[in-house]
Amino acid sequence: MQQKRRVLYIVGAGRSGSTLFDIVLGNSPEIFSSGELVHLHDRGWLNNEYCGCGQRVNECPFWRDVKSRWTGQFSPDAVTRFLELQHRFERMRFLFFSARLSGVSGDPEFQEYLRYLNRLLLCVLEASGKRYLVDSSKKYVRAFYVSMLADFDVYLIHLVRDSRGVAWSKAKSLAMDARGGVQADQRPAPVAKTARRWLLTNFVCSYLFFFSHKLSGRYLRVRYEDFVADPGSMLRQIGAFCEMDLAEPIRKVVEGEELQAGHTVAGNRLRMNRKVQIRPDLEWKQKLPAGRESTVWRWTGWLLRHYGYVR
Repeated sequence: MQQKRRVLYIVGAGRSGSTLFDIVLGNSPEIFSSGELVHLHDRGWLNNEYCGCGQRVNECPFWRDVKSRWTGQFSPDAVTRFLELQHRFERMRFLFFSARLSGVSGDPEFQEYLRYLNRLLLCVLEASGKRYLVDSSKKYVRAFYVSMLADFDVYLIHLVRDSRGVAWSKAKSLAMDARGGVQADQRPAPVAKTARRWLLTNFVCSYLFFFSHKLSGRYLRVRYEDFVADPGSMLRQIGAFCEMDLAEPIRKVVEGEELQAGHTVAGNRLRMNRKVQIRPDLEWKQKLPAGRESTVWRWTGWLLRHYGYVR
């Protein structure tokens, strides 16, 4: 019996370090670092944003190969058709709908969506020549659907960052710099809004494995702060959890060697640097105003304590 391919799917709130985590894992010779595959069709193939290699997605040889393999299995309008299905099904209410039916929906369009998704992941691995795939899309609904795919074993990495650090990151403004990985001007987000979103996302992610028997025993929570403080130790834990050899990325982070950013789609602008090193981002501890810190703690403190954070 042929061994199933393996996906490491990263879930969690935005600005939690998933792009860095993705790149680090992708420095294993057996793992392909894809970035946020959830945005490949719209931001990549339709909007032609930049790949982590520095070329636009439709000019990047790797993603052109993936697109050719994938659309060749379907109709010429496969990209727009998949986006229609994605917008319909990748919503929270469909997550619980599918869970109530033990992970099987009788909707023929949902089965069509799963076929598109299954074939996409296969094409990415075929084009990369790698054994494993890491996807840092973070979307918990998408994670549940990936766990339903027949050709893959899915390991869920729940990446958690202190909500106060997330709130500080999202409170900054960024000017558009397409080549630098910022596709539009980003306005500061109110900390209360960020706190509520962080709370909902991480609460659902914490219990996502209850929705699928296929995720039983394949859920691991990783704190961003623990990872950047001792990445070698954390990678050894992840390697044991996923039954993967992470010797090469462990060597690189222990020796302080620069990490190679590959063909990542979407995600933090960090991916456009090409050469990456792990540097803890704890700026919020000095710069987040006390009033805003209190607001975030009021919303999220109970879950932060559950994750081992203190005030």
